[in-house]
Amino acid sequence: MKPSITLAAIAALALASCGTKNASPSQQADTDADTGATTLYTAMLGQWSIENVVINDTLYARPGEIPPGNMQYINFNNDSTFSINTNCNMLAGQYIIHGDSIKLENICITEMACDNMLVEELLSKVLPSVSTIDMENDSITRLNTPDSGYIVLRKSPVEVKKVD
Repeated sequence: MKPSITLAAIAALALASCGTKNASPSQQADTDADTGATTLYTAMLGQWSIENVVINDTLYARPGEIPPGNMQYINFNNDSTFSINTNCNMLAGQYIIHGDSIKLENICITEMACDNMLVEELLSKVLPSVSTIDMENDSITRLNTPDSGYIVLRKSPVEVKKVD
């Protein structure tokens, strides 16, 4: 078995061991049947590139500027799970959206050692505190913490698949 396939299998098993639960309709965003408006839950589905991860004014990362400079992204799935691919590790968990609030929980991360793990370190600090969503034109989203932390996401025009 090729090393990259083995690594992918190990990562999949590690993330699967985090556990999942089925989301009930009450865990998803409110819908507005009268206007047929797209809910925030529906708008968040799909792949988003990670543009910026911020703890405060002096501690932040722009993943696209960190070698090797590959796009790092988060997928919000229809089953209320999310997964994040970085240049090194993968993160996964569940999310609940209600109105403009979001809760990310049961977060698991693979633990591969890499040259630069700044993005993973910042994500592991910011993700558990994320509490609200600000969306602009369904293409730019900011996940905010109650303090000064946030993550800026840009909707991916085409979903990127990791190729081994």
